[in-house]
Amino acid sequence: LRGVAASLQNLKLAQVQAAYKRHVTAKNLGMILVGRIAPVVAQAWTKREFSFLSTEAAPQVPRAQAIAAATSMQGKRRQIFVLPYPNLNQTLMTVGAITPAMGQSDSTATSLATQRLSSYLNEKLREDKNISYGIGGRSDTDHLVGAAIIQGSVESSSTGYAVREIISQLFQATSDDTEPEVMALVRSHAMRRIGDQFTTLSSIAGAAEVALKERADYFQAELARIQKVDTFDITKATKAYLKPDFLTIVLAGDPALIRRQVEGLGMGTVVVLESLDSIEEKAPPV
Repeated sequence: LRGVAASLQNLKLAQVQAAYKRHVTAKNLGMILVGRIAPVVAQAWTKREFSFLSTEAAPQVPRAQAIAAATSMQGKRRQIFVLPYPNLNQTLMTVGAITPAMGQSDSTATSLATQRLSSYLNEKLREDKNISYGIGGRSDTDHLVGAAIIQGSVESSSTGYAVREIISQLFQATSDDTEPEVMALVRSHAMRRIGDQFTTLSSIAGAAEVALKERADYFQAELARIQKVDTFDITKATKAYLKPDFLTIVLAGDPALIRRQVEGLGMGTVVVLESLDSIEEKAPPV
């Protein structure tokens, strides 16, 4: 969940302008132009359109500081956050955990572990129980800190079962090795996702941005890392980064139904939020 209307209502124009002026400068801005355009034309255009940018360097956040700040939002699972949408017949679930940043030693294994978990949940909740339109998993890997995210929707009457199943699958995943056929499927999906980044002009531009920030052969190296990851690596990454007791759980739906089903599970206090901004205020310290 990237944000809700209430979050935007609390945001002031001056805050946006100050953040933009501080962090978007000529020295840290990368521009990628994809298409039939001559370099001399591109240079003239960018100089004319972006001459207003500051030439001062933007402040840099050390990796350790970024990880510490992100981890401070990830206290033990004593609270389950609820975004209220009364009378909604589905519950939208987002479960997240802090993970290694892009290019770090365990980032590939953690990404595959996240995909494996979402595959299990999709089979259980959608195909076996028919209570979900689908569960998906992804890794948002930044250059400072990453995040494993599981998202999907379930019938509102099955919210408690779905939350319990997510935690159960995580506990199971920390003790069981991944079956060979599941491992092959997860690896295939991960490789296909890399291929998908070279299918449109927009996705190619995004891939070029990653290559500029990391290294020119980043995607070739990532394909090699995917091939090398085995079941031991995935189990290790799950134990290290997808701990059931260190998840952030956000449920969007009918608060009365959610509270009735989730409070009795013993997984934490249900906290109803006015907006996503409230998570930082209410999250317990580590």
